[in-house]
Amino acid sequence: MGIQNIKRAVPAPHILAVKSSKFYLELIKKLVPAWGPVLEKKNITIPHAWVCLWAAAVAVGNACRISEVLRTKGRNILANGHAVVAGSKGSSARMIDTGLQAQVADTFRTKCPTRNLFEVQYREVWRQVIYCGLAVQEPAHTNRTVTHQGRYRLVQEMEGAVGLKAAGEAIGHKSARSTTYYANTPEAQRDRKCQKLKNTPSRKQSLVDEMLAAFNEAQNA
Repeated sequence: MGIQNIKRAVPAPHILAVKSSKFYLELIKKLVPAWGPVLEKKNITIPHAWVCLWAAAVAVGNACRISEVLRTKGRNILANGHAVVAGSKGSSARMIDTGLQAQVADTFRTKCPTRNLFEVQYREVWRQVIYCGLAVQEPAHTNRTVTHQGRYRLVQEMEGAVGLKAAGEAIGHKSARSTTYYANTPEAQRDRKCQKLKNTPSRKQSLVDEMLAAFNEAQNA
């Protein structure tokens, strides 16, 4: 038999790859509530597309890398629906929420310990996120769309509240330099600049305030 006639056996979809649209939508809304109204308007009927969006929601909702999410297997899942993911690129291992209810999670980890929870490819996830308008495609930064969106946002939000060190620990960073970079991406600098402009009174308004102050001072003299 020629090599060209040998076909690789493809495993059948597992129990979480063929659920209803409502099942996946509820998982996604639990992880990233803001995505719910957007996806409710989309006519998505293919389970594979929903699994891609679910994987993206896990990544964004837990501020972890999509590559870490896609490596999650049944044996990594805990009875409460959380999962322990191994860190990558110098990050520490940590726990994430898959959105699964306890009973469903326990069934999957028992029946499919060696199967990936998300049997999809990164590019498939990326295409679905862009198609649904859940992220903006950035020129020259394709991977950032899904891989880093949630991580950047979490660090930038936590920095002012609890400090950079705690923000780094939350996303599994071992290096303070990496966390500093996340907090100072071009997008973050742009947002800070816009906020600063909003909070800074215009020169015209400043002149008006100065004139009013001088008038009041003259009136009280």
